[in-house]
Formats: sequence, C-alpha cells, structure tokens
Amino acid sequence: MSALAFAIFFLQGCGKATDSKSTAINIAPAATKPDLESQIRRFCGDCHAFPPPESFPRNNWAEEVNKGFSFFYDSSHPDRNVPPLQATIDYFQARAPKKLPLPVIASLAPPRDGQEFERLDLSSVASHGAPAVAHLAFLTAGFAKQPGLIISDMRSGEVRLWKADGPATTSMELAHLSHPAHAVTTDLDGDGINELVVADLGSFLPDDHSLGKVWWLRPQADGATWQAVELATGLSRVCDVEPADIDGDGDTDFVVAEFGWRKSGRILLLRNQGMKDNVPIMEVEVLDKRHGTIHVPVTDLNGDGRPDFVALISQEHEVIEAFLNRGDGQWERQPIYAALDPSFGSSGIELVDLDADGDLDVLYTNGDSFDSALIKPYHGVRWLENKGTYPFTVHHITAFPGAHRALAADLDGDGDLDLGAVSLLPGPLSDLKQPDSIPGVIWLEQVGKDTTTGEIQFLLHRIEGATCNHAVCALWDWNGDGAIDIIAGNYDWLNKEQPAITVYLNRLTQCRAPH
Repeated sequence: MSALAFAIFFLQGCGKATDSKSTAINIAPAATKPDLESQIRRFCGDCHAFPPPESFPRNNWAEEVNKGFSFFYDSSHPDRNVPPLQATIDYFQARAPKKLPLPVIASLAPPRDGQEFERLDLSSVASHGAPAVAHLAFLTAGFAKQPGLIISDMRSGEVRLWKADGPATTSMELAHLSHPAHAVTTDLDGDGINELVVADLGSFLPDDHSLGKVWWLRPQADGATWQAVELATGLSRVCDVEPADIDGDGDTDFVVAEFGWRKSGRILLLRNQGMKDNVPIMEVEVLDKRHGTIHVPVTDLNGDGRPDFVALISQEHEVIEAFLNRGDGQWERQPIYAALDPSFGSSGIELVDLDADGDLDVLYTNGDSFDSALIKPYHGVRWLENKGTYPFTVHHITAFPGAHRALAADLDGDGDLDLGAVSLLPGPLSDLKQPDSIPGVIWLEQVGKDTTTGEIQFLLHRIEGATCNHAVCALWDWNGDGAIDIIAGNYDWLNKEQPAITVYLNRLTQCRAPH
C-alpha cells in the first residue's frame, strides 16, 4: 500500500494521521549556535515532550522533522528561536537506530486441555461495506426492554443493537448517523427508560471541520423505531461523551471529548439548561483547548461526592490527567501519567480497581500506529496504580503491538480481575504480523503477586493470532452461561465480508478448575 493510501486509513477518529503532502520547508540557515543541541531541545520540547531520537528509524527522521517544522510555521508562535532545519535532521539521524526493534512479548502460557474460547462471528450488513466498529457497549435491563450489544460503526454510520437469545442472534438498526464513534446510556428525560447518547465524528477521514455532533437516540413506543435528536452541533470530531450531573442541579450534563485533528479539538462540558419542547437545551462550555482527547470517563476520584473525570489526551500531548470538580464551576487538573514520547500512540483507558484496594486505577493501552506506520517497541498494556497521590504509579503489564483496548473482568472465575485486550495494525504493517509472534486478541490471566515486589503478575494467553484488526472490545456474558466472554469489534480496510463483531465464547470453566 502506498504512503498516501495508508494515510487516509485513519483509525476510529481516535488515532492520528500524518500529512502525506508535507514537504521540506526552505528556511534560511541560522547562525551557528554554540549549543545546537540545547536549541533543538528547546524548540522541539516547547509544546510537548522532546521526541527521543530512538523513537523513529534513521530514514524516517527527515520526514518527521520536516513535518514538525511545517506544524510549527502553521502555529501561532512563529517568533521562537528556530534551529537550522538540516542540522535538526542531522541531529536526530545521528542518534537514531537503523530500524526499530519489535516489542518483546512475554512467553505465552502453555496450552491447556480443551477449547478455552469458541469463536462466533456476527456479520455486518454487506451493503455497508467493510466494518469500522469504533465502540461496543452492553446495555442491560431498563433499556426499552431490549438488553443487548450496541455497536457504533464509524464508516457505515450505523448504530445497531445485537441481541443473543440462546444460540440465536438478532439485530436491528437504531439509527443511521454520520460517523458514530461512541454510545452511552442515560435516562436524559427522566421517564425511567434509558436512551442512548452518541458521539459523532462528522467525518470518516481526519479533518478540521465543524461537522461533529452529539445525538440523543430515543426509543419510541413501538420498541422498533428510534428518534434521533441533536443535542449539540457545530463541533469538531467528537469521539466520546459521558453523562454526569456535574453541577449537582439534578439533571444530566455531559463531558465531551472533541478529538478534532490539527487545529481543532477540545474537552467540552454540555451543561443541561432544562427542557424545551421535550428536548434538553445544552450550553457548551470549554474545559480544555488541547486537541486529541480520546476518552473522558467520569467518576468521583477524591470521594467528595462530586463527579470528576479522567482525560486521555493523545496527539503530541500523550498525557492522562484528572479533572477534579471543585463544585464552583472550576476544575483542578492533576497529572496521572505523561509519556516521554510525543508519538507514544495512546489508544484507550479504562477506570478499574485492578488491585482491589478500594480505589480506581487506570488501565491504559498505547499502540496507535496510524501516525507513523511503525510498531514501537514500547507499545503495550499498562496499569497505572492509584496510591492516593499524583501521578499514579506505572506498571508495565505486557508488550502488545497495536494495543488498542484493554478491559478487566474475572474471565476464569477465580475471584480476581483478568484482562481482555485487542490490537489494531494498519495494512502496511501486515507483513510484520506472524501467527506466532503478534496476536490480535489476548487474555491476561491474573496469577497472583510477586513475592518480592508485590506487583500483580499476569500470564498471557493468545486467543487469536495474526489478524490484528480490532479497534475495540467488550467483556460480557454474551450467551448467559455465567462466564464472561470477549467480544471484539472489527475494523477492516477493504474486506466487505469481514464480520462486524466476533464473540469469543468463554469455555474456561469447562476446561479447568479455578486456581
């Protein structure tokens, strides 16, 4: 696949894309500085972490530096002390490796007797083309009496409900929007029936525009049709929306991750101003002006009774921050994690009490390869442990090329939390995918703590190898047999026959006794 073709295959609205048209900028040579390295470090590290030379192969640095200079001259700060272009390229090339090593994945657990996971494919509607599932959400009782799996397909525009009824499965389209990226349940009108609120990117390909929206999907009395109501319009690419009564006035507000692209993107609060003609009126408030926010899960982090949220901000920022609600309309920002590389490839977070100590930690993946078409040696799954102070303590769980989503649940029925995780690697990296080296779906079995360090230990099991085309996953008892299954949302480039979702039915309890 050509570089241009690769650039347009952009992940779920929550990845990054390079500008295939970037060219070298003709800059007059600056006077030789006595400390060129310090000048380069100041220039490159002014807006984000200084990029380590070893983060790209030697031959990639000319393009990366040209791109960085192009971004700089498009910014609002063209008056800074700019180092010579060629000297900057030479600096990084001289310190870069010829090629990047692949991540070293921990040895897989030995095979066990019996079939541990049974594959079940649920096909997409063929006329909608290859699937690009951006989000999965399980909706239980109270949702218009229709519990099931909601998929948001950012290419087709479908928001679809899948239901399992014993061995049979049925599905129905709830809405056909522009490019839905995330759906969440809430009872916005207070009628006792949960509806859906959907984040809509507004475009499949990355762009700076105002086509993004937040939708309210309301089930109608017949249970088969849904009304789509616009809650917020004129936004840039919206990839997450989370409900909470932020101001304590008894109604539902929303925290919104407006990913944007190059010149657009923010974190927003949709403040509920009450109902008019049975539709909530939302006032848009800007909480943060940085682009690249992927997830904004809401929780009460400090136990003061007010909803806070955690933001994963990617692009060149690559940080995870807590936004603590002070209750007076103000927010206190606290750092949870900051990557040392502006191309770290953040892809997702989940809030979970992984060590069962009574507070919420952060489960974090980085493996977005859409910005560079490179697998980085540090892509993987991390546990950011909450010890009551900021930043959180970082634990590297496993290397995992293309890591895009990891979730926690008790998969083997032994009372502790295991992990299910999926990977997504773009087409140009397919030659690197080997069935015995890079898995597409894994489960990480929690097997106790290290007796010396006390750190939680996990054993990696491969569920699916070679096919690394899953942007998202969900952990849920799909077939009602009491075991938590792993559901992968599929994201394919060209294959219209690719199923929209793949369910890996958990047979672990049938194969072995809990340890």
